Amino acid sequence: MTPLPVILFLLLSTNIHKSHCTDHVDTLNTHNKYRAKHGVPSLEWAPEIAAFAQAHCTNLAVNSLFQHSKGSKYGENLYFSMGYAETGAGSRAVDAWYGEIKKYDFEKPGYQAGTGHFTQVIWKSSEKVGCGQATLGKKMYVCCNYSPHGNVMRRFEENVPRLVVNSEQSPVGPLPLPEENVPRLVANSEQSPVKPLPLPEENVPRLVVNSEQSPVKPLPLPEPNRGYEMLDRARELMGESRRLRKEGLALLEQDRRKKKESDNARI
Repeated sequence: MTPLPVILFLLLSTNIHKSHCTDHVDTLNTHNKYRAKHGVPSLEWAPEIAAFAQAHCTNLAVNSLFQHSKGSKYGENLYFSMGYAETGAGSRAVDAWYGEIKKYDFEKPGYQAGTGHFTQVIWKSSEKVGCGQATLGKKMYVCCNYSPHGNVMRRFEENVPRLVVNSEQSPVGPLPLPEENVPRLVANSEQSPVKPLPLPEENVPRLVVNSEQSPVKPLPLPEPNRGYEMLDRARELMGESRRLRKEGLALLEQDRRKKKESDNARI
């Protein structure tokens, strides 16, 4: 399949000199550092691909051009700067290419303008890389070629994965598990850094009801048989009331008879 055209990358600065072959170890390690962040296999350095990249880089510098090679079977990233030191140029180029990640939308995998260098750097199916570097005056070029090439239509989703979290391949170490760094809480143990909770029996006295030791005064108990005594007293009063009523009625009846006898005597 034909690779998509890659957006060219241009950086400006100040200062440099002659033609020079890039330090391939640093350039390769920088590639693989970023690929590890996405959990994809590391690239291998291919001298034959590096020779192709160097030839193209030299051609660009000599002719003051900045364009992709023609008829190549490789994927290709280009970098141009002015004024930077030659040392570390390959790593700086890869850093700049990977920086396009901020423009890439992983929710919509596919070719996206301004991200082609980034997607080629971490393209999962790419296995080999070779790079060249050339300078002429203050102009410096870095060219990297990849095999198999990346940026293939309908292949972005499986070849441009998201950042990997908690992966041994990631240069960002996995998050520590709680068991490694945080001691478990030992309840009511002398080994626990947290003081054990006091048990109720040790520190909190139980409430003593109706005891002289209790800070709360006991509730008064009713006197024994008090209810019965009151009931008996009520009965006595009721009997006394009935007796007085009888006596009163008897006195009234006696008064009526006397009045009646008195009235008869007058007649």
